[in-house]
Amino acid sequence: MSTFTFEHETHTFRNSKGQVVPSVTQVLKRAGLIAEQFYERADPNAKTLGENVHWATSLVDKGRAGLVMSKAGRNRNTHSIKPYVRCWTEWKQRTGFTPVYVEHEFVSRYGYAGIVDRFGFFPDKSFAVVDLKTGHTIPPWVRYQLVGYVPEFGGVLAIRRFAVRLRSTGPAVTKEYEPDTAATDWAQFMKYVKEYR
Repeated sequence: MSTFTFEHETHTFRNSKGQVVPSVTQVLKRAGLIAEQFYERADPNAKTLGENVHWATSLVDKGRAGLVMSKAGRNRNTHSIKPYVRCWTEWKQRTGFTPVYVEHEFVSRYGYAGIVDRFGFFPDKSFAVVDLKTGHTIPPWVRYQLVGYVPEFGGVLAIRRFAVRLRSTGPAVTKEYEPDTAATDWAQFMKYVKEYR
């Protein structure tokens, strides 16, 4: 594991030499896969909702659910995020997924960085990276986002990849990316990383 710093306000990763390292999403933006409008949706509250849901679900997964209802939680409008937290909790119960790493920051030896929402395992002992989404769809570029996270935990072919779209009503929508596309997804993602430099 490499030494690095992460500046939360600017979402900037720096390696041990102080050099800025692009994040997975910055690489995908530069490649033209993520349009700027994705983050500037018609609903100005969408980004805040996503950040608050990530915050609350991470506390729940770290065994600190009480903080969600604390003063800090009230400042984040917990009423609007409760259904999403419930949706995430129900997904974990239904699938048997157990998070091991929560909001895990890393700088890869391959020249990029990121924050993995979850890494964990299922009852069948398979391991997975999981990315939480709160938007109306799971964008097509998420396959590359997730494959970029996988080497932090093991071989590209050995780790399953899931996007889980949390909803305020109804069950989560799950997209698992096929293991037989992992090698080609990885090759394409590394092409994007190379082009970023």
